[in-house]
Amino acid sequence: MIVHDAKTPLYMQVKDSLEKRIVSGVYPKGSKLPSEKMLCEEFGVSRITVRQALDLLESVGLTTPVHGKGTFVNTNKLDSPLQKIRSFSEMLSGKGYHGYTKIDLYEQNSATADERLLYCWEDEAVSRLHLTGFSAGDPIVTYQSVIREPFGEKMYAQAASLEKDGIPFSTFDLYALAGIEIGDIRQQIMAVNASEEIASRLNLPVGAAVLVLDSVISDKQGQSIEHKCAYYRTDKYSFTLTREL
Repeated sequence: MIVHDAKTPLYMQVKDSLEKRIVSGVYPKGSKLPSEKMLCEEFGVSRITVRQALDLLESVGLTTPVHGKGTFVNTNKLDSPLQKIRSFSEMLSGKGYHGYTKIDLYEQNSATADERLLYCWEDEAVSRLHLTGFSAGDPIVTYQSVIREPFGEKMYAQAASLEKDGIPFSTFDLYALAGIEIGDIRQQIMAVNASEEIASRLNLPVGAAVLVLDSVISDKQGQSIEHKCAYYRTDKYSFTLTREL
């Protein structure tokens, strides 16, 4: 029910109502939402209000508009807009999903020659932190991070606590918890064939296509903190970008 004199804006009320229907299965995956006209009549609001609500549903990956056909409920893929960094936990909660993250590897050693050259780490010690994120019991993403010390040790302590509590996370979630300020993130996306290790962690055949998001995270002074490769299952995850003409 829409309350016209409530503090919550009308478009948010419409969005929340439609989102509940999607999550509960009233509008199942792949189905078409009612037309804008029908939604206007049902909720007693303007077309502008309905469009604002639909834009919000699209922004969190719940729906996809198809020109000339209407708005459709997305499949069970998690959708990540490329315009804004969103953590693994935000991705799940935005879809109403539950998940968790498992620590696959944590070790401390020296940076390799390539790492010292690429990230100006000289002879610094690093932490290697590998994580796998799950949704509905299925592995959907696995992360391989190399992190400068002492940042890596601090982030691992937070990761171990979140894993124990069954809370989903990626290293992006760990920065604020560890009190580390980020300056910028440089990213590149590509498609590769899964190695034996990646295939095993994502429960895929060796050689299956996966999406890789390669990230270099720097501090406020421009010094690299972390190099991370995130491998995503293409049947569970997608990335979207709205481009201007």
